[in-house]
Amino acid sequence: MPLATSSKLTLARILRRAVGAARAAIGHHGTEVVCRRRGVRWSLDLDEGVQFALYLGVYERQTAAALRRLCPRPGVVVDVGANVGAQALPLAAALGPGSRVVAVEPTDHAYERLRRNLALNPSIADRVQTQHLALVARGDRAAASYFASWPLTPTAGLHPVHQGAPHPSTAPASTLDALVHRLALERVHLIKLDVDGNELAVLRGAQDTLARLRPTVVFEFCPYLLDEAGESPHTLLSIFDEHGYSLLDEASMAPIDDRDRLIRAIPHGGGINLVAMPT
Repeated sequence: MPLATSSKLTLARILRRAVGAARAAIGHHGTEVVCRRRGVRWSLDLDEGVQFALYLGVYERQTAAALRRLCPRPGVVVDVGANVGAQALPLAAALGPGSRVVAVEPTDHAYERLRRNLALNPSIADRVQTQHLALVARGDRAAASYFASWPLTPTAGLHPVHQGAPHPSTAPASTLDALVHRLALERVHLIKLDVDGNELAVLRGAQDTLARLRPTVVFEFCPYLLDEAGESPHTLLSIFDEHGYSLLDEASMAPIDDRDRLIRAIPHGGGINLVAMPT
């Protein structure tokens, strides 16, 4: 049973206090650290949920394993919603020379940290292209802000359910199809999609990429966020049906046969990662 994001944050806040006390006991103060995890050097803020999970070495380990398993070596990956590079940088390190990871992040806050983390890893710099973009459906505009951090300290203005903090974005809007065309990507083996309820907009702007290049898509599926956006969870899944994709469970790679049952099993405020595989 997947946990709601708020439950994960409650656990993270307890661990954060324990880690803070342990660090203080050995004379380490402040929230900023530089460390090595998953073969990558990081500049991390321990008071932010994603970065704290990276520091602990527990951030989306199942998804990281699935991404490595699903992408050939060398491979071409587009990471939509790259945040601070949490999946993009370790994946670039794992895929090896000749690979290409396009890391797309709309918020100014996370994009700056993404660039900082990439600069700490010159050995993979030629494999990673960072893109400060908001991927949208054709004809849509970029939003003024997007959720990009999950504070572990008291903060005003958080999302009432997942407790994320919105951050300003000055990124221009683009469709994924336009990005693929501009970068002259003749192959895309894998797309990672984690955009907090904006998945349908991104996929509607990726129709040519799905039809022509047939990438595998690993995506976060949060029915409550789709409801908030005025979209249907079934509408999101049907986009893959239209392009001849099969839907699989990320952990077991078993086919998703009963979609209604899947949706009912996801708690309000929670989500699950699925794999859309071209057939």
